[in-house]
Amino acid sequence: MGKCVHLLKPNGVVRVANRDFDLSVQGRTVLVSQATYDACQRLNIKTVEALISSAEAFPSSLASAMGWSIQELQSALAAARQRLTGVVDETYLTIQAHPQLTFGAVSRLVNKARKDDPQADDQSSAQ
Repeated sequence: MGKCVHLLKPNGVVRVANRDFDLSVQGRTVLVSQATYDACQRLNIKTVEALISSAEAFPSSLASAMGWSIQELQSALAAARQRLTGVVDETYLTIQAHPQLTFGAVSRLVNKARKDDPQADDQSSAQ
């Protein structure tokens, strides 16, 4: 399976009652409900890969465009991942771990905690 993209097209279903993208795959095209397609057009999302990435990276934006809660979006995203297994590149279907960054006062507290914790010094010197 290469890194091809799958274009989004409307499937004619106006709105899905169960808060689902209503995905179906036809070759390199992924059909979605009209509501999903319209929301994607407003956000300039043209492929199913971009839809998955946007739902993970910017859930509140996509949920707002869909008229859903973030929990409903996450549920639809989980269902989409299942349906698209073996269709799109696996890197789009796995949940990415996000690095935990600290800045400002929080960073100082983390650094102080590390200085007070002898195990933290051992771990940082091992790296």
